[in-house]
Amino acid sequence: MLGALAAALCNASCTRIPSRSNILMDCFFLSVGYGDAILLQKNNSQILVDGGYPVFTSAVLSLLKQRNIHRLDAVILTHPHPDHIGGVFGVLDSGFSVGCVYGIYPLAHPDNPIGFQEIIHRRHIEYRVVAKGDIISAGNDLHMEVLHPDLLGTDMNENSMVLKCLEPKDFLLLTADIGLYTQKHLLSGNVQILRSRILKAPHHGGELFDPFLQAVNPEAVIISTGINPYGNPAESTVSLLEKLELQVYRTDRSGSIHVRLYENGELGITTSKVPRGTLFRY
Repeated sequence: MLGALAAALCNASCTRIPSRSNILMDCFFLSVGYGDAILLQKNNSQILVDGGYPVFTSAVLSLLKQRNIHRLDAVILTHPHPDHIGGVFGVLDSGFSVGCVYGIYPLAHPDNPIGFQEIIHRRHIEYRVVAKGDIISAGNDLHMEVLHPDLLGTDMNENSMVLKCLEPKDFLLLTADIGLYTQKHLLSGNVQILRSRILKAPHHGGELFDPFLQAVNPEAVIISTGINPYGNPAESTVSLLEKLELQVYRTDRSGSIHVRLYENGELGITTSKVPRGTLFRY
């Protein structure tokens, strides 16, 4: 039903994206199965957030080549589960130029795979640990604030990094694999900072807390998912998104998803499987 809803919304509002509009920012949510791989591009600044399983390294590198990107200013590892770290390792191992890698654990932490630690050392890539309140900057144009974690617990998914794009304001929120516990925890602070036009759904469409979604108040939701034994996206999440009649895009049904923000506030969303796009005004 979710796919039908998205298709219906697209059919109702699809239009040709104006080629002459000034582009402010591009976001690519790659189709990497049950995993996350996100490329953010603004002017001459680029950030890669996660990379899917190792088998999807070629897909990540292909997009970088297609976008004529020769250097990543920042690579962010939201947490070191294989469906997030695998493609990151592959990009680093490819010899691709990388400014700095950011993670939630110290590099020598046992949850960071030995191979990942070794490639950082061998290539002399800078590695920084970040936590709530830190700002990750890519050049002068792209800045992401870390909203979580503050204190690390024992659950790696709940520890995973939550990122908010600072410029443009209230545009993009990336929630990695957080669950209900962290969604509720984020509501205990400044909920205004959660507000974002685009939401990358938590944990591949896993459980979504209604008050958290209401605080974000997105115009569109991206679900990065694929075949999995967990039943994600969860039926409760699908029902909630349908009830709110949000624009929903799933990588398992639409392929890679390209979100483009224009300087006039318009959003264009296109998918690799459906060569059509939506356009809506701020």
